Amino acid sequence: MNSKERSPSTHKRHATWDEVEGWMWDIVSFLNKLDQKFKFIYGIPRGGLFPAVWLSHYMNLKFLLRTDDYPGTSWNNILIVEDVIDTGKSIRGFQKFYSHMPIISLVRKPWSPKILFAAKETEDWVQFPWENK
Repeated sequence: MNSKERSPSTHKRHATWDEVEGWMWDIVSFLNKLDQKFKFIYGIPRGGLFPAVWLSHYMNLKFLLRTDDYPGTSWNNILIVEDVIDTGKSIRGFQKFYSHMPIISLVRKPWSPKILFAAKETEDWVQFPWENK
């Protein structure tokens, strides 16, 4: 196994709605302190959709299903959202072609690729309330 990819944790942790809401507010607080202001938000399917929609409401950002949803959209004013970053497979494509693209996540594993911000870092396998049991 290469050092950049680790096997998933065997310790499963069930996140509560209250925890998720707290993490979302941590993200809002972080984003409000940035000089960069975003106009659009994109959630990586499937896990990033819930937090992206939530943030779109609270941050007053236009939610994108595709980057060509709005004329004049550029990757410079889009915030990318994921629920958990583990091996980094879901974000590698974005980072390969758009290295400047800001990515945030609710949860990040310590061995994961670096992103702009994650509300929680843990080695645990986190199961979110919206996922199948």
